[in-house]
Amino acid sequence: MSELGIEFEEEYNGSDFHIRSRKLLGEKTTPTMITFLIDRGVAKSEKQAFIISIALIVIFISLSVFIIRVSLVNNEPIKVIDKYGRSIPFDDYVQQLNEKPL
Repeated sequence: MSELGIEFEEEYNGSDFHIRSRKLLGEKTTPTMITFLIDRGVAKSEKQAFIISIALIVIFISLSVFIIRVSLVNNEPIKVIDKYGRSIPFDDYVQQLNEKPL
């Protein structure tokens, strides 16, 4: 206790790495992903589980950026397969639709 009468809770169940997602009924809980990694034996401590989680996030974000970039940079013209099985460029297909009378 300090001079001002302020007390801090420092109970982390013997863990050196202190991640707590929220309090439920006054009880601190460890994030589910970290608990899952520790229970499955992928990580030995909360710190390792946290590092693995961050690494997975970075990998998935990088993969997403790569996939989006490749799909946007694709210079092939869009083609449509008509009902006869022919591959027609999209612009020609739209032009054919506009020419046909209703």
